[in-house]
Amino acid sequence: MNRKTILVLAYSISPIRGSEYSVGWNYVREMSKDHNLIILFGLAGDHMGDIAEVTSSSICQSLPNVEWVAVRPNWMAKLLNWCNRKNIFTYSFYLAYRAWHRQAYLMARILVGSRSIDVIHYLCPIGFREPGYLWKINKPYIWGPIGGIENRSTRLAIAKGPIVGLKILFRNIINVAQFRFSPRVQAAFKHTNLILSATSGIQQEISNIYNIETVLLAENAITFEMLEKQKAIVVPQKSHIQIIWVGRIDEGKSLDILLKALSLVNSKNWRLSVLGDGPLMNSHIKLANKLNIGNSIEWVGKVSRRSMSDFYSRAHIHVISSLLEANTTVIWEAMSFGLPTVALDHFGMHDTICEKCGCKINVGDSLKEIANEMAAHLNRLIENPTLITKLSIGVLECSKKYTWEKRRSVWNNCYDLAISRWSSNIDRVNFED
Repeated sequence: MNRKTILVLAYSISPIRGSEYSVGWNYVREMSKDHNLIILFGLAGDHMGDIAEVTSSSICQSLPNVEWVAVRPNWMAKLLNWCNRKNIFTYSFYLAYRAWHRQAYLMARILVGSRSIDVIHYLCPIGFREPGYLWKINKPYIWGPIGGIENRSTRLAIAKGPIVGLKILFRNIINVAQFRFSPRVQAAFKHTNLILSATSGIQQEISNIYNIETVLLAENAITFEMLEKQKAIVVPQKSHIQIIWVGRIDEGKSLDILLKALSLVNSKNWRLSVLGDGPLMNSHIKLANKLNIGNSIEWVGKVSRRSMSDFYSRAHIHVISSLLEANTTVIWEAMSFGLPTVALDHFGMHDTICEKCGCKINVGDSLKEIANEMAAHLNRLIENPTLITKLSIGVLECSKKYTWEKRRSVWNNCYDLAISRWSSNIDRVNFED
């Protein structure tokens, strides 16, 4: 492996936040061990231009082999994002985000003209809808991992109510139209030397529509610090089974599915900790009380990453109830604590969770079927704690495939491959895992 200078676009990045922010941060921290990185970024807080968590962070500034280049929104991007900041019209963000990408492109051209850049990499956010403009620059170019291409089940969305159903139906229609017919998305796919897919479903969609073979790679992984916390879970006798759920309480994360499932569990020997908040928090608290399980639930709210570790370390089972997800960061967090995960068998969960390390639920025709199957899995685990230990041992085994050490090796191969393709102007190449 030769040390390279890589220009990385990581719009959202922060050393103290999770989700998309941690995608960028974990990548930079790990890949800077092998390469010189120039990071174009624009978000480290709640809104575009909030970058103090990077610019004033001693952790970031002391990271070796990393140059931070902040792309601050100009007056146009700020104006377009004003309605989003005020929660008047949140979709105005996408117009502002496009304007920001134009700025990032102009900055990238300056950097490429003044530095010896080996590869350009559009890393995150992973959504495909905004492909940016860096693919126009005549350098080896990587895009991904890409997410957001797979559609949520309209049938299941309608089951949650007509308003939610119409919203998801509209989202799916727009999603398909953008993926297939957006000129900029088409151009980005055509002019990218190497594309990475966040899930196998996305990989298949890109192959079907664009006839492009992509590398399958989840956007995040398990860090060394996480690995240090790993141990097999042993449930003490006569103790309650501690269940943990982490995320934003909204329609997509579908916490209500878990609540309905828990109301169907025969055993009452469980406690649930809900970490996160969101627009549906109050209605879900009412639902839990209506289902007569409210006294067994701790509504923790939003917590810091450090505090979150305390809850993970006390838990026995982790549940993901999302109806739409790529590779949620909580999968890796749960794995780092040896926690088996119960989740729906779709999107990123389909690729990561297996029978050794968790329980996957068929995505049937109704929410009732999903809740019933989730209840059956939970009831089996709660009544047989030795099964939790068995799955936890499986987690420790499976997690070895998802470490950042493994990711670094894949990324290094990808960079060499992108450079080779760009140099020889090959349109297609076969990939091997």
